[in-house]
Amino acid sequence: MCYIQLIVFIKENDVMFCSQCGTEIGKNDQSCPSCGTPSHKNISGASATISSSQSVKKKKMPLWFKILIGVAFLLLVGVTGGILFTETLVDVIDKQLEALRNNEISKAYYEYTSKEFQAATSLDQYRQFVETYPAFLNNHSAHFTQRAIKNNVSTLKGNLSTQNHTNIPVEYRLIKEDDKWKILSIRLLQSLSPYTEKTLSNAQDLINVVQNQLQLIQNNQLLKAYEEYSAEEFKETTSKSEFENFVKRYSILQDYQTASYHKRKVSDGIGTLAVILQTNHLTAYVKYYLVYEDNAWKVWSMRILSPEEGAQESCQHAKKNPKHLQTTKMSFGSYHLGSSVNKEGSIDHPQTEFKGDLKDLYIDLEIANAAKNSVIQLNLQHLESGTSIPAKAIIEEEGDTLLMSVFTPPSAGWPKGHYRLIITTSSGLNKIIDFNVE
Repeated sequence: MCYIQLIVFIKENDVMFCSQCGTEIGKNDQSCPSCGTPSHKNISGASATISSSQSVKKKKMPLWFKILIGVAFLLLVGVTGGILFTETLVDVIDKQLEALRNNEISKAYYEYTSKEFQAATSLDQYRQFVETYPAFLNNHSAHFTQRAIKNNVSTLKGNLSTQNHTNIPVEYRLIKEDDKWKILSIRLLQSLSPYTEKTLSNAQDLINVVQNQLQLIQNNQLLKAYEEYSAEEFKETTSKSEFENFVKRYSILQDYQTASYHKRKVSDGIGTLAVILQTNHLTAYVKYYLVYEDNAWKVWSMRILSPEEGAQESCQHAKKNPKHLQTTKMSFGSYHLGSSVNKEGSIDHPQTEFKGDLKDLYIDLEIANAAKNSVIQLNLQHLESGTSIPAKAIIEEEGDTLLMSVFTPPSAGWPKGHYRLIITTSSGLNKIIDFNVE
């Protein structure tokens, strides 16, 4: 870029004026008497021409202007490059979503996911994932509002729009592989119900996750417990050090001798589970909330109530529901004991005689005409030693219900001998169940 300085003298009625300062110039003057600008004889009227032999002076560009142009150019290139760069990422996602819309799951898997993705997730697992969340197969489009690139991994966050105009928050991570962007992971940023009605009652999965997490905590493998069993949202709000401090603050999480599991429930994509941890002198009530991520249940939240708070909660429930005193309406039905349960959480092989290698003890008890918020107290006694394991559950729904509980063995295993399980309600109803461990 350059500037051209064009000096023009204007002639009006045979009188010439300097275009620079407007001073009148005489016929014989070779330059403006005021500013000294040279006159040109070939200028006539109000028009101006530049002969080919006339030199044109170029004004030098200031250094600051050159720098400004350079910065503006770099910014333009950067913005344009960034748009093109992220648009390439979006193209990969759009193509995979198009394949899913056409029910081409194998194409969506093999053509658009990375080797690392395929190593961690099989085609069958991917198929199960997209079928579990219909938003992928019924997608309409995707729009991303947050884009970031770090260490050759790009993260895009936005909304997946379904054909019925529902927006699902989603996060994609992509990695450069053979000069092409491939999908590294897909994560839903909103808790959705992944289970069908058929599998909603498979609450045993919740117990397995919590049992495994507590076992790692008890073995002081806190990092593994955090990494393997924590949901992404849990990790985003609770750091590793905060999790470690939480465990240290509530030492019973590592020192407990027995654990019992109650109130297993899955509703609206959220699993809940009440756990009672006990030592010889201390009891802790732990409320777990779990969400389904990457084809597995993960801990979304842990809340601990002190024994005093648990007892106070029980009293409050009893005060709010005076109908608990109506013992004639509620009754215990059949029961089952077992060493394992099926996917629905039911005991397939009831028994009252167990071997010494018994691990978890499962109890199913039918309750007829249950009153909502009734408190069920369980006391598992070993008659030979006089030791006992207390536990508690609260009825959440009115009517007929099935009480499902799990007792984990002491650290040294179940002592051999005769056991008695005493079950009582806040209204005075009771039931006694005897069994043996050989």
